[in-house]
Amino acid sequence: MWTVLFIAFPAFSGILLSIGVLRMKRPFFTLALHSVALLDVLISEQDDDEKFEAVNAQTSKTVKSLLLNLTLLSALIALTFYTYYYLPGHFWADVLPEQQKLFAFGIGTLLPFLYPKKKQSAYSPMAQLFHRLILNHYHLGKALLKRQIKGIEHPVQADQTTAVLITGLARAGTTALTRALTDRGPFASLDYSNMPVLLAPRLWSKFYKPKKKEDKERA
Repeated sequence: MWTVLFIAFPAFSGILLSIGVLRMKRPFFTLALHSVALLDVLISEQDDDEKFEAVNAQTSKTVKSLLLNLTLLSALIALTFYTYYYLPGHFWADVLPEQQKLFAFGIGTLLPFLYPKKKQSAYSPMAQLFHRLILNHYHLGKALLKRQIKGIEHPVQADQTTAVLITGLARAGTTALTRALTDRGPFASLDYSNMPVLLAPRLWSKFYKPKKKEDKERA
């Protein structure tokens, strides 16, 4: 019985650490968004006065978010350290071997991640964050587009049609028609594999190479 009580404190310390890390997801994501928003302002082509004000405003938001994350992280580390080392000594002598304490701590850190969660989206939280980082910032997308088209010649003449728009209701066959045109003839089109870096598909294809899946008929 006493051994179980001795193990409970380091295990609780590990659980506390993992829950704290999971709870810090929102402030960390906010910091990431503010940081990229600051970069977006810095590379924008605004007037100097407008850009200066925008940079100051976004810098203030980024610094506040950074300080919040550092404060929460420091509090979490301090609380974990306290429950692991000092809290057991308030009740009884800490006689548990260090290896057993570390093992219990490791088990505790795993438990919150093993708890089943209801899947709310086909995209993971990190994927959703990445989409927001790319798609929500105009100047960043514009910079990626400039890099994409740098050094590319444009053989299309001014009097030639340069685009074909395919529109339709859901499940009307627009995707199938788009694929048919891109597979046959002088057409090219973006697809879901280009998300979210739509303005730089060649650059994105160097990092993201999705596995080809067998086509399935959808209802």
